[in-house]
Amino acid sequence: MSAFRTLILDLGDVLLTWSAETTTAIPPRQLKAMMSSPTWQDYERGRLTQAAAYARIAAEFAVPVDAVDEAFRQARSSIRADSALLALVRGLKARCALRDWSVFDCMYGSAVIGERKPDRAAYDKVLQDADIDPATAVFVDDKVENVEAARALGIHGIVFDTQEDADIIFRSGDGVHFNLYKVIVAKASSVMKDMFALPDTSLTPQIVELTEDAESLEHLFRLICPVKNPTLTSVDALSAVLKAAHKYDMQAVTEDLLPIARQLISTDPLRIYAVAYVLELEELAREAAWGLLDDYRFITPVDPPPEFSTLPALATYLAEMYRIDCAGTALRIANGRHWTVNGRHHKAVEAPEDVKNSWAWVACPESPETCPLGEEKIDITAPPHRRYGPKVLAVVTPREWWLVYMDALCEELRLHPTPRTVRQFIDHPGALRALREASDCPTCVRKARDDLVDFNQLLSQKIEDALQGIRIKLPFAPDPADKKAGAAK
Repeated sequence: MSAFRTLILDLGDVLLTWSAETTTAIPPRQLKAMMSSPTWQDYERGRLTQAAAYARIAAEFAVPVDAVDEAFRQARSSIRADSALLALVRGLKARCALRDWSVFDCMYGSAVIGERKPDRAAYDKVLQDADIDPATAVFVDDKVENVEAARALGIHGIVFDTQEDADIIFRSGDGVHFNLYKVIVAKASSVMKDMFALPDTSLTPQIVELTEDAESLEHLFRLICPVKNPTLTSVDALSAVLKAAHKYDMQAVTEDLLPIARQLISTDPLRIYAVAYVLELEELAREAAWGLLDDYRFITPVDPPPEFSTLPALATYLAEMYRIDCAGTALRIANGRHWTVNGRHHKAVEAPEDVKNSWAWVACPESPETCPLGEEKIDITAPPHRRYGPKVLAVVTPREWWLVYMDALCEELRLHPTPRTVRQFIDHPGALRALREASDCPTCVRKARDDLVDFNQLLSQKIEDALQGIRIKLPFAPDPADKKAGAAK
């Protein structure tokens, strides 16, 4: 990791403290709401004069403009610098032999740059103006959304927290302190609760060394404290927090993260499966394995995920066997032509004279010269008799273009055995080729595409229903079949 060479500090509630308590009729909560309003944000960006901003705020919050002016005047007069933090900054500069410089090299107000955090443009202007490499910068702010925006640009972000009455301090692997309260941590983690049970006779808060980095711990602790939850958008961030939650037995945190993990399955099912397998999260592993059905090459990825260094070979073997089972089931349904004209659906044929109302590829009245017949035949059967079985009422021969379509569809299902493959297949090159052949028939050309879309919906539902009954075998999850066998004994 690059050495940090730049420290970027927020002013309000970090370097400077202030009070929202005033002698006006405006309560502190309302004053803070005013400072979060779009009008105030435009004022901070320099787009409004002070008088115009105060007038708008007064109208928006239905208070006298004089009260607004006086409340902000008193709030400004309460501003105080955090002397301890300033001393720390001076100490850092002294260690770097910069004693001759003022405490800060640059100041960037929102009104000066015309932007405000957490808008990306605010960070870009500071980085560009001061010629800062994001990887070498540390950004400190009291607002999580501002820190997360900085991290998205590659800056090392830290949320500033001054909980002076905290009774436990956690130090991250990269040296950042987190001031917390034992009662909250103990409720969330049985591991921490057991640790706190040990006698502690020190007069100052105990410092607990943890191996996780500051970003991961910040996300973890925000999930157990009464503050705004973090925004986790990457598998890297999610994986780190899930692993920490597992390590410290924070089950509620794990449950809170599962919806986020499920959302990431669509973009990275392999990594979510790997994380879920290692942490023995059964349902998440099953859902991720379902997501892997769309990628037949997942077992040999071009860019192996980091989890592959510790993931047992059994994990990928089981996922591949699950995919093979699903592919076999999907192909059996697609190749089982009997159901296409029999059974309970709107295109089923109950009597030979009903064939004309069925699918275009069996109802077509054109001659084989005009619309070639395929080599397959499908029996139309009456409902099976309890003694004699099904009775064949007629035999139909599908048109060749439909068999071309089904051959291409089955090849795609072999690689991607999911209902979505069927639903989206109408625009596949194989489907378009079949439709071009159907267009040579004056009857099929009118119904072919609509009937195929209808057919795809029916087939996809049959495949989905069948695949729901197939479950990936997981060594940490009992197989329902084993339970039944045990009960039978």
